Amino acid sequence: MNVWMQQKAMYPNVAAAYIGVAQVIQFVALVVCQLDARVFGQKEVEVVTMGLVTNATTFSLHYLGPALDLAAARFRTDHGQRFNLTHTYIIDPSLTICPELTSQTSFLVSEWYYKKRRKADVYAFILPMCTEFGELNRLLASWDILMITTAVDDPSLRNKLVTPTALTTAPTSFVSLLGMYVATLAHFNWTTVVIVHDQSANSGFFPITDQLMPLLRERGWQVYIVVSVFKSKALGDLTWKYGDEYDEIAREAFRSVMIVGPDASIYALSNWTTTKALSTGYVSALDRAYPAADPLLALISAAMEAFLVLGQVLEEALSDDDTAENFKGRNLAKRFLDRRYDLGFTEVTLDEFGQRLIHEELSDLDPVTGEFRAVLRMQFIRPKSVIKLANIDWAGPTNSSNAIPLSEPLCGFLDDRGPCAQRPSLLLKPPELGALLTVLGAALVCLCLAFPHYSKKSHLGILHYLIAVAELDFRKRTVSKMIAA
Repeated sequence: MNVWMQQKAMYPNVAAAYIGVAQVIQFVALVVCQLDARVFGQKEVEVVTMGLVTNATTFSLHYLGPALDLAAARFRTDHGQRFNLTHTYIIDPSLTICPELTSQTSFLVSEWYYKKRRKADVYAFILPMCTEFGELNRLLASWDILMITTAVDDPSLRNKLVTPTALTTAPTSFVSLLGMYVATLAHFNWTTVVIVHDQSANSGFFPITDQLMPLLRERGWQVYIVVSVFKSKALGDLTWKYGDEYDEIAREAFRSVMIVGPDASIYALSNWTTTKALSTGYVSALDRAYPAADPLLALISAAMEAFLVLGQVLEEALSDDDTAENFKGRNLAKRFLDRRYDLGFTEVTLDEFGQRLIHEELSDLDPVTGEFRAVLRMQFIRPKSVIKLANIDWAGPTNSSNAIPLSEPLCGFLDDRGPCAQRPSLLLKPPELGALLTVLGAALVCLCLAFPHYSKKSHLGILHYLIAVAELDFRKRTVSKMIAA
């Protein structure tokens, strides 16, 4: 009663009294937070996240930042008695594409390391990663700092001499995808594989469409296996349903397609959060919200899992040995390897190299519903095994009785085997081939003799092999921008 009266005397109304109490509490909390955490037996932990804020990539922090913030808050709730967490963001808003971030990685991270990092017992990088893996790994390995990527897997993780402090929770597991492919081929006794690889990616597809389409036409014995990294509108929709006159034709073609992709566990979210809370597009480091309509659940889940797994490992490390050496990057990284983590809402399994193992599935189009359904699942628990989930519609010819396609057609790929061996062949016989090679050889000799004569008369202009002026201008702008930053 006396305290209340004093507050009333100090403040003209009750609302002001509450404000005064709140200010006192805030001041006390600030003082407590500034005390050395070691007084309370805590370890100081600084987790660093570097990335882009842009619509140019699904790894943007306006997609993943809210998940990382919530995961950091959960870390403090679960492990706050023993670890005091500081979550630091490294963001340069002027960098909008992956190559720009990669070019500036050394500068940005070195600036943090030598000028801005806090005094801590544990340092770790948790970040989605874009194309800067090699440069960032080089720096963090030399500084002995743990690195957990959440969106990008990298083959160099298989070499721990190169990546001694790196691991990943990314749902895009190269090891798992390759394992599912190999398991599928072995399961059906397929030994003949044709790989179509467009080295220039999408930019080079259209010029070769006319040549590629005949090769991909269904002939009744081909099976097409494609990869779906994870389901997201941002990556396109693998479906035959477009609501036009070609739907039925496309649906029939899709019967020859099988999809390798992860199971539903990569989309798991804890019950202490919601997709709405994770779709705000808010970047706390910049105190700004960006439009983020489509939550990338697989990447969001992987980002949160990295924080939760880190918490488990730090608790174990502290219980085993309290020395500083135990919390260095190399020693911490070894604790993550070759084990499974139960996070309550899902499990995360890392192999002996720190790559995530995912239960990949082989999906086939259900001829009744027109939807893809899982028919095989690769279990990456040891020993690895393939589990049959449903029957497969092989979509072969009418008289095929839904039989599994052979490794090769009965007549071979050139129609020159088995029942087709007696048919006329387009291949040249040895005498004909010898005559053709003789003619080509003579033509080549004539060309070589004529080349010196014509080369003296026709020289390439200097602009044919010098760097274009536009390229030089671009490089100047890039250099000046880097210096200004």
